[in-house]
Amino acid sequence: MMKTAAVIFGDFQPVKEKNLRAISAAAAFSSTPEEPLEIWSCCPWKGESLSLPRCVLTQLGETEVLPDGRQCADALEKLVSERNISAVFFPGGMLFNEVAARLAARTGGSVLTDVAMVRNLSGDEITVEREIYGYNLNGCFTARKWPVFVTLSDAFAAKEPEPGPVEEVQVRPLPPLAGISRSASQLKKQDTGLAQAKVMLVCGRGVSKEGVALMEEICSRTGCALGATKAAIMDGKMPESAMIGISGVRAKPEVTVVFGASGAAAFMKGVSESKLLAAVNKDPDALIFRYCDAGIQDDSQCVLENLHRMIMEK
Repeated sequence: MMKTAAVIFGDFQPVKEKNLRAISAAAAFSSTPEEPLEIWSCCPWKGESLSLPRCVLTQLGETEVLPDGRQCADALEKLVSERNISAVFFPGGMLFNEVAARLAARTGGSVLTDVAMVRNLSGDEITVEREIYGYNLNGCFTARKWPVFVTLSDAFAAKEPEPGPVEEVQVRPLPPLAGISRSASQLKKQDTGLAQAKVMLVCGRGVSKEGVALMEEICSRTGCALGATKAAIMDGKMPESAMIGISGVRAKPEVTVVFGASGAAAFMKGVSESKLLAAVNKDPDALIFRYCDAGIQDDSQCVLENLHRMIMEK
């Protein structure tokens, strides 16, 4: 018997599509349709952004704060064991990639990240497709150790679930954990409409904190969207919701200007459909210059200061 579960961020609009992928996958591959689906929410669910299918909803914590990866793994490990879950589907992103890996290591199961398609899921194995070799090819991967923990990329095709009653709502308290917590309400405010942006600036690792502040003011005054590379986000310069690339948003703006990014393949996948791509980098051999339509070999801070001054003078 294949019992599945979906883990979701919580009930707020910016991550509706990510939540939908996890719910859709769990519902599609459950072999127990007579039972309500298991949905585990990392934040309070108010039913405002997405209708749930027939399910048992378990809420982790009681505040709009996304758990730390260790907290989340602690809570989900108990649920997997108590409810005899074979496969857990997560939205994509760094938080749940971390959680899925932690759970696989703890339970002796398998982890498959950034999955674009689930080709087969049976009692013996799971076979998925994900992008490989600089995200230029699709590769097939099979796992045979259970339970399996799967994170879904933005390429995963999701279907709106058939609405049904939430048969039970449970709240599981999270253990206190020192460190940085991320507020769901802050995530709401940080959503900048990157997927729909017409003009976008992107912050790379080479941009200083002062440069980030300039980019934020430029975008505020001009209406441009502001994204970031994974490296810049890992350095703490921008929130995770701003990530551009295979693990974040794949944008299709009219114009994209990238500051201080080398041009890694995973990032370039997120800007490859820009009609005009420009880059600023002080390294003349930066890979991004091979892909852009226009390039400036200069320090990002200097270019941003000049751009900021020009905008302020208008």
